[in-house]
Amino acid sequence: MRAIKEVLGDNDDEDNNVAALERKMQGARMPPNIWKHATRELRGNQAYSNCDLAKVEDCYTQGLNFVSQNEKLRSCTKALMLCYSNPATTRISLRRMKEALGDSLMAAYIDRVFLKAQVRVAP
Repeated sequence: MRAIKEVLGDNDDEDNNVAALERKMQGARMPPNIWKHATRELRGNQAYSNCDLAKVEDCYTQGLNFVSQNEKLRSCTKALMLCYSNPATTRISLRRMKEALGDSLMAAYIDRVFLKAQVRVAP
């Protein structure tokens, strides 16, 4: 959620209201597919805070489907990296290590300095 707030220029750490952030994203005239991607990320974060791991995984998978391969290469790298990193955490909790490793490798590839991804893929 922090990456989305940074894009919107929203530094209010107190406001984690998903509906309010969705309205801000829409008002910021983000491209529709990026807005949908970010919305799924927000909903995934909310599901994680509610310990609904199946919904977390579903939200992030849906979020990735809204971003084209071309956009994956040139924009939204931080949000995209989190859409791989966060499900990796969920899959570790579900003891699905191979899938978690795959997600962590993608996150590390997208952002080579993201420490959590680096730790998850370390031998």
